[in-house]
Amino acid sequence: MGLVPPYSTETLLECAKALHNIKPDMYSIILNCAQGTPVAHTFMQTMASFGQPVIDLPKIGDDFTVEEIESQKLRPRVDSEGGRAAAEFLLALLKYAHPSSLQCNWDQRIRLFSEGKAAMTYGWSIRAAMFEMNEGCEAHGKVGYTVNPPKLGVKPVSPIGGFSLVIPTNLSEDRLEKNWQMMTYLARPDLMKWYTLNGSFSSPRFSTSADPEVRQFSDIFETVDELERRGEIQNWPRPPVPEFNQIVAILGEEIHKMLRGILSVDDALSRAQQRIEALGER
Repeated sequence: MGLVPPYSTETLLECAKALHNIKPDMYSIILNCAQGTPVAHTFMQTMASFGQPVIDLPKIGDDFTVEEIESQKLRPRVDSEGGRAAAEFLLALLKYAHPSSLQCNWDQRIRLFSEGKAAMTYGWSIRAAMFEMNEGCEAHGKVGYTVNPPKLGVKPVSPIGGFSLVIPTNLSEDRLEKNWQMMTYLARPDLMKWYTLNGSFSSPRFSTSADPEVRQFSDIFETVDELERRGEIQNWPRPPVPEFNQIVAILGEEIHKMLRGILSVDDALSRAQQRIEALGER
């Protein structure tokens, strides 16, 4: 069809329209929009694509900082130009999306994509193992990767995911050294390589991603490394505030109602804004 990978929210919609009904039982895109945490995370990440964090954050250059976030009063930015643009974009994209999108969480979405039920999807790099390591699935060997498409003129940004290894502060002295040794062992370069070659499609070490065997294994490692080098992997789309889980719960209700047509864009954004504002007044 001569389509190029979408590089903006505008071209993503164009691709979705062009791919609509191109094959029987295959949709343009599948979204992570089940009620609760899935749709809330999707909405926050989409707001970031329009250059707007979900709460008011200090801006530094093209990005935002979360360094002094706890000292500020919680000021939501859901009912804003960026919030409205994100809401309208998701509604537009939903016209071409797999009908299960409003019930999909991360696992269901990537499974349907792997089965060839959608031409495009947003996804965490680690979940690429679903189709990269399964030669029997429809998507195997047919997937390319690109940055999370932003609005034209906005810097691309992808949120950080993954897990952290930590040592509890109340750990006894006799166990402290053993825990540190275990963490050091698990983070060794050779083990990092083993993880990537056995299904963990991301690496915190540039050296691991640059390994010839790893690069040959999948194109995704080079893509993620380039995002990191350009400063396009950030944590501000999902800001680390104490109220984060409550914000997610509120968005997970109001935005889902909006996508189902129960609430208008105005009502959904206003209700979410007011409910999040109330969190900071307690």
